[in-house]
Amino acid sequence: MDRREALRLSTLLLGGSIPASTLSGILSGCTADTKTPANLWSPSFINKELINSLAELCETIIPAGKTPGAKDAKVERYIDVMLKDVWKPEESASFAQGLAKLEADSKAKYGASFAKITPAQRIEMVKALDDELRTRTEVPAQKPFYDMVKELTVTGYCTSEEGATK
Repeated sequence: MDRREALRLSTLLLGGSIPASTLSGILSGCTADTKTPANLWSPSFINKELINSLAELCETIIPAGKTPGAKDAKVERYIDVMLKDVWKPEESASFAQGLAKLEADSKAKYGASFAKITPAQRIEMVKALDDELRTRTEVPAQKPFYDMVKELTVTGYCTSEEGATK
């Protein structure tokens, strides 16, 4: 099974578990501004210092290969729009706290921002988050950061032009 087929199947499986806020954003046509060059675009919700770390996290979840990756689809812009315009303020705040924690953990472990560490180090950190997700036995009161970022990354990628057509 190739990556595109795996994404398609996981999207179908996630269909029943996508929160109403994300589904609402998809159905209402919530799209990121992908026409503005990166040097002119500015995030409206995510801290400017963390947007590159978010982009690298999304790229680690859906890397470029024979097909475009999450950075090619500008998934970080989609996430920024969803957090500002669609998600509940408490969910968005929880996401921002989780991203800040990831950044702090990266600096503590590797001495650099998540965006600046090596791809192997990013993969190691994401695998640890993924292992934590798989081994969780109880349902938390607030959806954990990694659950949110994974959901938004897959949804943003699959609904982008690059993810849907290339």
